Amino acid sequence: MKQNYRRDLVLNSLAGLTNAAEAIVLSIITVRIGRLSDAGVLSLAFAAGNVLLTIALFGGKLFQASDVKHVFSFRTYLYQRLITILCMSAVLGGILFFAGYSREKALAVLLIALIYMIEAVEDCFWGRLQLKGKLYLGAVMFISRWWCIMLIYLAAVSYSRDMVTALIAACIAGFVIFLGWCIYFAGAGRKMLTDEDA
Repeated sequence: MKQNYRRDLVLNSLAGLTNAAEAIVLSIITVRIGRLSDAGVLSLAFAAGNVLLTIALFGGKLFQASDVKHVFSFRTYLYQRLITILCMSAVLGGILFFAGYSREKALAVLLIALIYMIEAVEDCFWGRLQLKGKLYLGAVMFISRWWCIMLIYLAAVSYSRDMVTALIAACIAGFVIFLGWCIYFAGAGRKMLTDEDA
């Protein structure tokens, strides 16, 4: 099948906009519905999460997406990503242990970090899909997961008026969406992650 570059451009642009908007949207929701202090805690959690995500993404997709000769298998890249996520987890543990955060701050940082751990694994799928000429599908994975997270967060914080409860619900929702994609790739989309022609 011929690659549709216009579709790739549009969907990856939408994924980029979603990436730029995620923290802002959740902060706006928090300020409008929750407490102002919650927005500050959420900002701290996103700041820490973005630093941790940089560790988790280390040395990943840029090399993977250029591996046109399939020198390394998807499984190898996935293992490498799991190692960087373990490094991220160690730094996260250090932050939570030494920073002296309140329970609410610690939980917010932990939950945002968990969302970003899922994102780091998803990024490995995205790199493989880019290599296989299915760049748009990686963008759809990202968009669907983050919009689900934002909508569930909105519903949960509206109902509970509690940021941590809403983050727990959003984190679970993001994981469920990611799990759905994993099931798809284990079945109908299996060839997209192998060295066979999709």
